[in-house]
Amino acid sequence: MAEKSDPLFCERCSVEAVGNHCSNCGIRLVLPRIDRKYIQNEIGKVLYLDRGFFYTLRELVLGLERQ
Repeated sequence: MAEKSDPLFCERCSVEAVGNHCSNCGIRLVLPRIDRKYIQNEIGKVLYLDRGFFYTLRELVLGLERQ
């Protein structure tokens, strides 16, 4: 079963786009490139690593002990 992704909207005319081009104005949509930096950023968002790896690790361990 295929997962449904978030719809893309044209930056120029704000119309929902299907495929790689806007059906209203024809501009090509810029899709994010999936590379190492993108994957690291997504993992950081999931684990909330803004305060650092060891802080996050400590909170995960202490959070499990509190339950």
